[in-house]
Amino acid sequence: IAPSFTARGIVVFGGKHTAKTSILYQRSYNLADEASDNHVLFVCDKSKIYEKKPLMFRNEQGYEEAHKPNVQRRINMKYVQNREELIELFAKLHEETKPISGVFIDDLDIICRKSK
Repeated sequence: IAPSFTARGIVVFGGKHTAKTSILYQRSYNLADEASDNHVLFVCDKSKIYEKKPLMFRNEQGYEEAHKPNVQRRINMKYVQNREELIELFAKLHEETKPISGVFIDDLDIICRKSK
């Protein structure tokens, strides 16, 4: 994953067990780490993220690095089960006290297929 990313949007897709969640989470971490005022929203299914956590972070040299607590605090985890909850989440984003620098949604296709 590139340290700097200027695209307006990106879709990561692939088969099962191809580290898509890890790629998204790594990118959200990198964005939060780029500046102390960067706040990131990471949306996912709670049961899935606890079932299989994203892989460890790696720095540019490829070595594992410890999670920086100050960076982790700038990643706002939100859990949704279906498209109605996702719509409700986005409807309330204007209530956030800090501007959001990026939004990452894991398994958007699966979430959107589910309904209450």
